[in-house]
Amino acid sequence: MTPLIAMLLCFAAYTVAYKVYAKYLANHVFELSPDRETPAHTLRDDVDYMPTNRFVL
Repeated sequence: MTPLIAMLLCFAAYTVAYKVYAKYLANHVFELSPDRETPAHTLRDDVDYMPTNRFVL
């Protein structure tokens, strides 16, 4: 019974850490923003860079 409890506690701690650290990385390290244009829009030349529907990728 004890290994099962330890496994569940580790899984819960891992899940919480994953959520918190992912949010920290997105906001502080990578500075992700839904308002920022992607390179497909800023460097558009219709040869190498072309915006497309996100479901195509």
